[in-house]
Amino acid sequence: MSYTGSGTANLVANQGVTIGSSGATLNASDATGTLNLQGGIFTSAAANLTKTGLGSVSVGLGGSTNLNGGNVTVSAGVLNAGFTASGVGAIAVSAGATLNLYDGSTSTMAINGLTLAAGSSLGFDLGATGVNDVLSLTGTAAITPSVSLNFNALGTLGTGSYDLLSVSAGTLNAADYVLGLAPSGLNYNFTTVNAGQTLRLTTSLLNLVYWKGDVVGGSWSANNAADTNWASDLAGTTDLGALPIGDRHAGLRRYVRRRPQRSPPRSTETSPPTA
Repeated sequence: MSYTGSGTANLVANQGVTIGSSGATLNASDATGTLNLQGGIFTSAAANLTKTGLGSVSVGLGGSTNLNGGNVTVSAGVLNAGFTASGVGAIAVSAGATLNLYDGSTSTMAINGLTLAAGSSLGFDLGATGVNDVLSLTGTAAITPSVSLNFNALGTLGTGSYDLLSVSAGTLNAADYVLGLAPSGLNYNFTTVNAGQTLRLTTSLLNLVYWKGDVVGGSWSANNAADTNWASDLAGTTDLGALPIGDRHAGLRRYVRRRPQRSPPRSTETSPPTA
């Protein structure tokens, strides 16, 4: 199936797509084009699914897809599709391509292969703390950093831990992943647990700090006995007393805003007349 237009095209709920055992390719060639398969995808046997083209394809948001163990390959563009617990075999996402496991619900998906190229993106639905999409891989993951992780909120996100990916062989490296698209208002931090075989996301509340710039020299790192260029309030009356903490996954762990600055008064002097 191929969509070559720009803008959005919809196949409505009663227009499902059936894929046979030979598999199928979904192509959206225009980078600004989006094909919505609102009726979902149906298979009766293992069927491989490939996404090509720079555009986006969204599959049946509101229901998981069952490929009966078929493989999913995203060669280019964006594929938004969640899968049932045993509905997909191996997953491969190429450089510059995105697979978002978005379908309006969370699922733990048992897979037998995972290949994520450098510059690829992988997205997860997140609900209440600890409720989220999970990829449970039998085997070793083939991850080439850096890989962006996207997150879609199902309601209001809590603070705490979400286990995203587990492997039965080899280990995972939290440094291979960077934050992609995610709801605002939270910090996002990646670690590994279970002897390096589980990738964990930890969310925490975002604490705002404000630049006030009153320490001589105007350095971000100035700290003269807890007198810094940072304030904990918008008015700038309460010094933070410490430097903002950096985080390689989410930038500054405290989100920085610049306090409004008044422009200096314009000079009223005039140049003397010339002869």
